[in-house]
Amino acid sequence: MTLSHVEFLRRFEQHILPKGLVKIRHSGYLHSKDKMKRIAEVCRQLQLPTPMPRVAIPATVRLMLQTGKDVTVCPVCRIGKLQLVRTMIFYNGRLIDVLQLRNRGSPRIKNEQHDE
Repeated sequence: MTLSHVEFLRRFEQHILPKGLVKIRHSGYLHSKDKMKRIAEVCRQLQLPTPMPRVAIPATVRLMLQTGKDVTVCPVCRIGKLQLVRTMIFYNGRLIDVLQLRNRGSPRIKNEQHDE
């Protein structure tokens, strides 16, 4: 198919969204909510085997597969195994436990809350 310059630009401009609008990338049966249920239903209707369930792979195993190094081995003696006890982050000049954050917006530390 051969298009004129004007027709090519007209068709191209139809894909440009106005400022402030965002393209919807995940919709239909691939939308994230209940995605595996919908995919299983599609497989059932097409008489295909149901997809395998997701398996949670620990971060240590993923690191070993990517780098080839076991991060659980003690860096000093190279014999013992390290075990995760707590994850701490440095926030506002002090170490705090990540469990205090709870991934709900900005972290709130009891000592830093101001009464107004």
